[in-house]
Amino acid sequence: MTSFAKRLLLSTCVAALGFAYACGDDAPAGEGDDHEHDHDASGHEHDHDAATADGGDPYLEEEVPCDAAYPSFTPGMSVKAGELTVKVQAITPAPPRQKTRNDWTVQVSDAAGQPVSGLTFLNPASYMPVHRHGGKTPPVVSPGTEPGTYKLERIDFIMRGPWQVLFDLQQNGATVGKATVQICVE
Repeated sequence: MTSFAKRLLLSTCVAALGFAYACGDDAPAGEGDDHEHDHDASGHEHDHDAATADGGDPYLEEEVPCDAAYPSFTPGMSVKAGELTVKVQAITPAPPRQKTRNDWTVQVSDAAGQPVSGLTFLNPASYMPVHRHGGKTPPVVSPGTEPGTYKLERIDFIMRGPWQVLFDLQQNGATVGKATVQICVE
């Protein structure tokens, strides 16, 4: 082999190794990769592209129990969002369920207990912290019929277990609160 051929082979190998390293999974999830990189509670990776016999994702069918931080739905459950209170008045279906349309009616009130209308809900999302993934589509928000009420429709829970419904509240262009409703999905 000529010295030119050896240098060419060496530079090709070095380039290939550099490419393999750059494309590896050494970066933390979400940093420069185009695919999901999730771990289960034991730290093992799971593959959302692997299919079960029925074509489903085997990991999404794994049941995760809820603890006390993620209660079952009770009418009137509430969370603080800055100086505001978000009260979940109704859920359809009740309790919330996986793989079906979930619609909520919430009421937002100020520190004096008065309804707050005219809010904008920014970045509404469903999120399962134990698996670090969200639903496939964000909820749709619209004003309700009563003062201070809002409808969050098509909340997407893709599996059973502990979920969060998250949104930022804005009034007159300023963020006035961030809400995280923790709930158990059955």
